[in-house]
Amino acid sequence: LQQQVEMALSFIGKKFKDLDLTNLYAPPLTLPSLPITSWLLLPSGVTVEVIVVNIVSAGHIFVQQHTHPTYHALRSLDQQMFLCYSQPGTPALPSPAE
Repeated sequence: LQQQVEMALSFIGKKFKDLDLTNLYAPPLTLPSLPITSWLLLPSGVTVEVIVVNIVSAGHIFVQQHTHPTYHALRSLDQQMFLCYSQPGTPALPSPAE
């Protein structure tokens, strides 16, 4: 698969010579600047209880780990976002959000 991606990028690069394609397959250099306590770490081989909140496809799901130390902050974040986006003059979010 990686070889096919590189071949496709090569063809695109030949067609669009000014297009910089190097960053498309480079791994990110830095991790998000979140403290480790806010990362959702699911250890391999260990059962972890989660709440499935959305299923996009079989390989793309959203979960909440209700035992995570930051779980209690989700409700507050949701309320703050609702208040922010319900203010007059706030640009509407695209629906569905991309």
